[in-house]
Amino acid sequence: MANFPDWSDTFLSTAELAHACAMGYDWLYHRLSHDQRDLIRGAIVELGLKQGLVEYRDSDRHGNSPPWSTVTGNWNFVGNAGMAAGALAIGDEEPEVAEEVLRSSLDSVAIAAAEFAPDGAWPEGMGYWDTPCAIGCPTSGPLSPRSAQASACPTRPASVRRDTSRST
Repeated sequence: MANFPDWSDTFLSTAELAHACAMGYDWLYHRLSHDQRDLIRGAIVELGLKQGLVEYRDSDRHGNSPPWSTVTGNWNFVGNAGMAAGALAIGDEEPEVAEEVLRSSLDSVAIAAAEFAPDGAWPEGMGYWDTPCAIGCPTSGPLSPRSAQASACPTRPASVRRDTSRST
């Protein structure tokens, strides 16, 4: 995936590829060579996060087709989950990009999360209710200042990489 020339078929695929590469990068970090790390980190930043920043910075550039970052549907959760996962994976190595993506992601996902009010129903129906819950809640775990016990999400993933240092 990191060798693909671009991830831009749709932003949904961009976000999902960023998410997948971020998970692999995080989980396998200490098993990857320096060249592999550089390749994957570069793909996450260039093919994923920087593409997301274009959307966050210019949310009305699509004319009458709103971008994923401003819609209230499940694409908002998928896009922001991929961007947040990518930013968290490379944050200690690319802090400026990661910080802007995370701030933008939190602002953007709030647009769609408001659709759960007042009773937890989802306007796209039960078939798509699972998407924001399955993707949005686990992604919000590392970003939430609340404890796992206080979380509104049913489950919260534990960090796989216990050693947060990036030394070899």
